[in-house]
Amino acid sequence: MNVLEIKQHIQNKEFLPYYIFAGDEIEVQRIYINKIAEVHNAQVVRADSIADVWQDIISPSLFDNSYVYVIRDDKEMLSENFQNAVASGAIGDNIIIHLITSVDKRTKWYKSNSDRIVVFERLANDVLSNYIRKLITLNNANCERLIAMCENDYSRILLEIDKIQRYSAINNYEYTDDEVFEHLVICGAIHQPPKDAIFDLVDAILKREVNNVYDLLNQCREIGEASLVILSVLYSNAKQVLQVQACESADVCKSTGLTQWQVKCAERRCGYYRNGELVNILRLIQKIQKGIITGQIEDSMSVDFLLVNIL
Repeated sequence: MNVLEIKQHIQNKEFLPYYIFAGDEIEVQRIYINKIAEVHNAQVVRADSIADVWQDIISPSLFDNSYVYVIRDDKEMLSENFQNAVASGAIGDNIIIHLITSVDKRTKWYKSNSDRIVVFERLANDVLSNYIRKLITLNNANCERLIAMCENDYSRILLEIDKIQRYSAINNYEYTDDEVFEHLVICGAIHQPPKDAIFDLVDAILKREVNNVYDLLNQCREIGEASLVILSVLYSNAKQVLQVQACESADVCKSTGLTQWQVKCAERRCGYYRNGELVNILRLIQKIQKGIITGQIEDSMSVDFLLVNIL
């Protein structure tokens, strides 16, 4: 199921008794949960586990009320027994929404529940820019900066917008939103994630930007990044590039099990290495990691050894 389908359920006021919401975009999930409850004329009840509320769910309501029960990461809800209980109609007119962090689209469980799973990915920059401009007036460049600072997290963006609005109100709207934004950035009121050279390094390696690689490697060493961490991050990203680059299916996400965000990041790095070269990189990283752990390869030289062999 995709987000468009859940929108259709809301428009038609026809809901499944059980949904599974996954993905990183927590704020958008919250919006959809509240909208489902509003349309279903139900109250949202959040619980730590299905066991805590199961008796309430299956007990007839004295006042004919309906509820939307929201539970996060409860393994019991992945069981066949729970799903059979839902299918039997035991939960009545209530709706259960199970929030999980991520799903592997290649598993049997995903395939058997795909008609109830909705994955909420981080929103694209143009969508977020439109949302920002509905609340405050920022120019294009500052919209992009705010999105980057918040790493495309809509929840964080809303928090920073609230700061801008409150500061403007305190100062009787004397300044433009762009001016307030700049001021809050300079004084540190709007959080900027620390620049982590490791991800820039991995990006440069996978794009074969030789001139940048060693400068970024030195930056990583200056801030104390461990060689095993660099190798691990490079391995996972190189594997994603190989999966996307070698995929012949039109539906890359479904075939690879990667999220749309992971596919988008990998696509920017495709074409710099042949598939065989990427396979060799993965094998070499595994060999170096094993060598570091067993003491056969010196930690301080491990990343240099890798770069000499792949760039």
